[in-house]
Amino acid sequence: MNNYLLIDFGASFIKTAEYDRKSQKLGKSLFFPSPFQHIAQISSYEIWDVLVNVVSHYENCSKIFSCSIMNGGYKDNIYHSWKSLIKEHDNVDLISGIFKDEKTFHQHQHHSPMGKKNLQLLGERNGKEFYSALADTECVRESVELKSKDYILNLGTGSQILGKSFTQSHIPSGRALQSYYKFFKSMGVDLFDEFKILEIVHLEDAQLKFDLNIFSESYNFKNGGSIFNILENNFTKQQFIASLFKGYIEQYCELLSQLEIENLYLTGGINRKNPLIEQYLAIKLAPHINIALLGDTQEDTHRGIKNIIERSGM
Repeated sequence: MNNYLLIDFGASFIKTAEYDRKSQKLGKSLFFPSPFQHIAQISSYEIWDVLVNVVSHYENCSKIFSCSIMNGGYKDNIYHSWKSLIKEHDNVDLISGIFKDEKTFHQHQHHSPMGKKNLQLLGERNGKEFYSALADTECVRESVELKSKDYILNLGTGSQILGKSFTQSHIPSGRALQSYYKFFKSMGVDLFDEFKILEIVHLEDAQLKFDLNIFSESYNFKNGGSIFNILENNFTKQQFIASLFKGYIEQYCELLSQLEIENLYLTGGINRKNPLIEQYLAIKLAPHINIALLGDTQEDTHRGIKNIIERSGM
């Protein structure tokens, strides 16, 4: 069979696509809710059950290539994600850990400095061949052929600024915004819907200042998040929402302004769902920077896995 199954096992969703190796085209794609939407740890047996369900939707795919979230590991057959309070584990990634008892077990260098550089057979289950498990962030990096002054701004549950040999991660993104979403939801307001109706003029008029570093792993965490510049006449719902969204984008503007950039590629679900981000960046960043939104029809991680497969010659 020429059809491969590509799986991105993320923190919010499991995203899949069928890849025709002969035509080098991506086909049938599906979304499944990730168990990590609600939990921070999961047993290897439960992970396998999830994968069995996912794979069952692609009967014609004989080889499986995956990527998954980073910075987790197994302890006593339980996988602890980066959300878990348990930080002492074996650092084996989510998918590779299922095959720890196989002779072909290994980790890819995406997940371990001592890992394998090339794609290799990881294990066989139910008549399917699983190959080296990759890292989602690195697959996003591989989704574009980056030159020395090219960068990716990847916005999802987590976020990263990625260059050819540059990585800035743990920038507050979807995980932080979700906390504010829950706050507004308790009052009957859908924050993400409110974001969608914002315009540039609202951001230009936004006066409140937000520190979104509300979780200890974030790159600039001190004593938690905060809101500044509250005055008696600007603490309104409109100001709060516009300022929150502006503050979210501004944190990236500050980091990007320190880099010498020619091309900036926007990836990830938050960029795709909120075109105002691209508009605001175009205004705030240097005028010579070319900004391009990617992934309108293909997931960035799938495109990255595809590029890695093609480069490997498999």
